[in-house]
Amino acid sequence: MRIIVDIAHPAHIHYFRNFVKEMEKRGHQYLMTLRGKDIIIKLANYYNLNYEIRSNINKENASKLNYALTSIRNIYKFAKKFKPDFFVDMGTIFAAPVAKFIGAPYIAFDDTEAASNARLLFMPFANYILTPNSFSNALGKKHIKFNGFMELFYLLQKYFKPDLNILSELGVLKDEKICILRFVSWEAFHDKAQKGFSESEKIELVSEISKRARVFISSESDLVINELKPFLLKIHPAKIHDLLAFSDLYIGEGATMASECAMLGTPAIYFNTINAGTINEQENYGLVFHYKSIKDVLKMSDKLLRKADLKKEWNEKRNKMLNEKIDMTAFLIWFVENYPESAVTIKKKPDFLYSNFKQNSVLW
Repeated sequence: MRIIVDIAHPAHIHYFRNFVKEMEKRGHQYLMTLRGKDIIIKLANYYNLNYEIRSNINKENASKLNYALTSIRNIYKFAKKFKPDFFVDMGTIFAAPVAKFIGAPYIAFDDTEAASNARLLFMPFANYILTPNSFSNALGKKHIKFNGFMELFYLLQKYFKPDLNILSELGVLKDEKICILRFVSWEAFHDKAQKGFSESEKIELVSEISKRARVFISSESDLVINELKPFLLKIHPAKIHDLLAFSDLYIGEGATMASECAMLGTPAIYFNTINAGTINEQENYGLVFHYKSIKDVLKMSDKLLRKADLKKEWNEKRNKMLNEKIDMTAFLIWFVENYPESAVTIKKKPDFLYSNFKQNSVLW
């Protein structure tokens, strides 16, 4: 089988990198088509993935329409040469029409309720849309739900063991608490009309958190506030999960990183006007807090950083949650290799996935 996986965001590399490598071991071939963003290319090279760059932001395709047309045209060009039997992506919209045109099955994952505009563009072409059980929207007959999270594609023990060397690399002292702050670029389709921290709130946040923890800032766009530049995290992007695993607290505008922290047993405060089903579920497990007020963020962060056994408490909550979830990579391998019968099986037997792909309960 020959599979094309389209990648529009750094997180998508993580979602599908273990899947394509495992499929390759089983005799299949794959090609990733990448958005030409520096961090995406760095990750693809780090994991030694087979890829082509399908689009860059430049003067020729600065508009969204030109960018989309360029992406679709290049994916089609790569597909003609590669001759795929299957397309998979995170609802990036660009591979969808190509799959339809060449007559190959196309499945899209989606865990972002707010991305309604993107769904209007890829859903007509998709054979199935796969979402977590916590996804609150009903998407019709094509909709398949799974008992898991996208982050379980790469943060289960069988795929990930945190490297303690990240602490010495960053000069973190013994018993020094760590807080990661994440600021997003607000460029995604679903970020329109949404907001997070103001510039003054970012400064206040760093000032207050620094009293109790070592602060590192991860910023999706260039950090323009001079007072915050000394806190900017400077590590290879592939190492961010090592740092999150050993951190005491995450505060950020990014839902993906908040969800990653839930998988890693790190307390997370999500600050964003966007609601997400995955965050709501993780909040029910007591792993994530969702606030829209800086006062609430500061109050909860102070409370958490004062706790003595914070990580032990969160690991217990994390273990309870993960024991109720599936191994996403194993599930996707089965789904693709047995398609279309696999889709029929899930529709007929809703409990099939958990019964057959329950993740290993032994956690680091």
